[in-house]
Amino acid sequence: LLHNLSRAMTEELTPRQQEMLHLYYYEKLNMAQIAGRLGVNKSTVSRCLRRGQERLRHFLEYSL
Repeated sequence: LLHNLSRAMTEELTPRQQEMLHLYYYEKLNMAQIAGRLGVNKSTVSRCLRRGQERLRHFLEYSL
C-alpha cells in the first residue's frame, strides 16, 4: 500500500497537488498557512487538497 501511495503521489497528482498535500500532511500546516505561503486563497487550497485526495483514493482503489 505504501509503495502504491508513493507511486500515486508522483504519477497521478499535479505538482501543485503534490506540494499542497506535502505541506498539509507532512509539514502539518493548516489551509490558511498553506494559502499564505503559496500566495493563493484558502478556498484554492481546499479545492486542490480535495481533488488530490480524490485522485489518490481513486488510484489506490484500483491498484489493490
